[in-house]
This record gives sequence, structure tokens and C-alpha cells, in this order.
Amino acid sequence: MLPEHLIQVRAIGDTTGFYWSPASADGRHLLLERGEIVLWNGRCTVRDPGNWELPESAEVVVTDRRIAFLTTRFDTGGGWIGFGAVGLTLSIAANAVSKHRAAKRSAGKVAIGHIRHEWLTGLLLRHSKRLIGGMDVYLDLSVLCRSGRRTIQFWNPLVIEKEFAHWLAGVVARQRLSLAPRSPVEERDLRRYAGGGHDVPSQGRPEDVCWTFPGDIGTLIGRLAPR
Repeated sequence: MLPEHLIQVRAIGDTTGFYWSPASADGRHLLLERGEIVLWNGRCTVRDPGNWELPESAEVVVTDRRIAFLTTRFDTGGGWIGFGAVGLTLSIAANAVSKHRAAKRSAGKVAIGHIRHEWLTGLLLRHSKRLIGGMDVYLDLSVLCRSGRRTIQFWNPLVIEKEFAHWLAGVVARQRLSLAPRSPVEERDLRRYAGGGHDVPSQGRPEDVCWTFPGDIGTLIGRLAPR
């Protein structure tokens, strides 16, 4: 049991398939589940490299259960990538299609996705040198889906840095610690992450850090997903 997709274009107010598909009542705010707590919200560029990208104005919400992202500005009259049954079409490059027509197409819809903490296999805080000098910092979230492993990138120079990455890893680790039973090794690693620890990736720059979350994803999802 794995997620089929991580983002889709939905009608604003559509709340079907709630565990697998996030929802928004107004196109601006994430519709929370009963008892769910918002821990942080801000704006970031969110992308699945080579597949789709949400603009830097996209709303990102971290709760005690998931990382969600949404925007109504997903159609600017540009080129399109189609995602088959998912029905996802996101603008990637300006072309001759008018912005007016694009606005009509996207009216009443929101591009929205989420990654539940139990879906994550890892986090990577990655530094990349800019062509014109300086350094960009990305937070890569690794997720195992039905179609294979996906990497979702978050970027905002005012948000994505080591302190935020450690905090997010701790949020995920603490949620995973609540999903008993666990092996002693899993318990050790999750408690280390919850306490601020991290690992060093085998490749990349010296300042890069990572977290590899233990546990069988399918089993974890099976404990929480509706049947």
C-alpha cells in the first residue's frame, strides 16, 4: 500500500480520498483533519524535477502529520505536462496561450499535494553552487510511491537552511516514534533524529546533511490509511 501520486489538480472544496489526497476549502488554506496541528507554514518553490513545479508563492504547511503544498497559480498560459490518470497539468513555460484563457481554465481549482510523515524514506539538505556565485540550498524529500521513488525539492533562500531541516526531521522522527512497534535499531535512529542528530551523505558537498527514516513504508501506511 503506497501513494499513487503526490500532487493533483482538484476542485476547490473537493474532500474525497482524504488520506491520500489533501483538500482546500478556499484554495489558499489546507483543510485540516480532526485533531491535526499546524506547526509551520510559509512559501516555497516546490518541484518534482522533470515533472512539475509550483511557483515560489506556493503555500507550504507542516503539521504533526504531513507536509502539504498548494497554489491556485498553476496555469499561467504556458506549456503543459500531463500526468495521465492523475489529471495533473502544470505550467512550465510561457507560450502563445493567453493568461485570460489560463485563468478561466484554472478557475475553481487548486494544485495541491502532500507527503505524510509515514511516507518519507529520507531528507537531504543539499547545497548547490550557483553559476554566478553563491550557494543555493535545497531540501529534498524522498518518497516511495507506486511508480517508484520520487524526490520532491523545496527551495526558498529565506527558509531552507540547516536549522529548518533539523527541525523538520525531528517532527517526522517523533511522529514515526508514535507508530509502534519498532525494532531496537529503528528506535535508536529515530530517537537520534528527534534529538537533533543527522547523517552525512556519501556524496555531495561537506556541508550537506541527511536523514534516512527506518521502517517498512507499506506497513506504516497500513496502520494509518483508511480501509
